[in-house]
Amino acid sequence: MPKFACQCITWGPANNSENKELIFREVKQAGFAGLEMGARNLRPEFVDFYKEMLDKYELELAALHCGGEFTSDAAIEKNYASLQEAITIAKAMGLDKLFFSGFPNGWPDFKRDDESEFRSEAKVLERFGKECLDNGITLCYHNHHWEFLKDKMGLNIIFDVNPDYLKLVPDVGWVTRGGDDPVEFVKKYADRIVALHFKEFTAQGDFTELGTGIVNFPGVYELYKDDPDIWIVAEQDQSKTTPLESATANCRYLKTLAGI
Repeated sequence: MPKFACQCITWGPANNSENKELIFREVKQAGFAGLEMGARNLRPEFVDFYKEMLDKYELELAALHCGGEFTSDAAIEKNYASLQEAITIAKAMGLDKLFFSGFPNGWPDFKRDDESEFRSEAKVLERFGKECLDNGITLCYHNHHWEFLKDKMGLNIIFDVNPDYLKLVPDVGWVTRGGDDPVEFVKKYADRIVALHFKEFTAQGDFTELGTGIVNFPGVYELYKDDPDIWIVAEQDQSKTTPLESATANCRYLKTLAGI
């Protein structure tokens, strides 16, 4: 059976920055075995505190998540510095994976179909992936839906990156929003997949709890139900109730898929 984790984005920027113990406590209370944290909210000098919280609440750190846009040399170098700090934290925490999202210029406008921007990003991802590999870390790309525009132009460009330098943590919710079948998608790219993000959308494109929208999670889960090493991470960007209530509902759904 896969391991279930929760992405901390559900608790919002303020809590992720200033109230981390609340997040650890509520992730545990919701029933998860682990959590995924945004690297931008962590600092190397507080690694001992993060380890203490993991021990206190009997949680595992599934991964760190970082990202950025690459439309200027200044932005690239800023994100490279952030990546190096994330690598430092990951190594200190005993992690071997970093998840990475590429954001378009003008985020969160959700429009991105510029070929030159994707080619710039692919070049940077090759560099970043090599840096990670040299440090014993696997860089894993986290997709959104814009990679599927123009007949998957962005996806095809990004996946030209050397697979030794770039693996995949597919967000099956964004795959669905992009118009693709998530089951067929994960089958096609199975050799690059090291973890999964489960994000749910309503038919109108709103974030919602797992199992209450349009994404075929059972079909994807069926492919990984016997894999004890893979993390399935529930990622809900926004909650209309409370983070704890949403996280609890998401964990309950995942455990229902697993028959527990």
